[in-house]
Amino acid sequence: MFKRVYLAFKGSRLWLAAIDSAKQRDYDESKKLLVKMESIGVHPNIEYCLLRGFIEYSTHQKQLASKFLNMAMGKLNKAKRFNQNEKLYLTAYAESILKEYDEEHEYTTLSDIDLASVSWHLKDKFPLIEHPYWKR
Repeated sequence: MFKRVYLAFKGSRLWLAAIDSAKQRDYDESKKLLVKMESIGVHPNIEYCLLRGFIEYSTHQKQLASKFLNMAMGKLNKAKRFNQNEKLYLTAYAESILKEYDEEHEYTTLSDIDLASVSWHLKDKFPLIEHPYWKR
């Protein structure tokens, strides 16, 4: 039990630091923190995969970006913690990056996503500025 509490605490601290580093465009530091999360035994969840995919994309690591973004989309299909609009939103976020690589997907129609039903923290971490009703 102590190990689970430690992992949750340490993983949370690393996650927050990784997000802060990514927001400051320090992608090398952010990636280092995310890799450290995995090395201590934290399993990559959907948000981890999306952030890691974005960082790999930003540092021109096409294969890793594709791997993590596709992993996130696969996990989203089974996720119960997000409502349908959040699932569509996060899928569209991943797709918006994958489009850069001309990957074959059936893309989400952005206007079908009700942004009011998407949690602010998801919109903050994973901005989908291509959405027709996006407002900062």
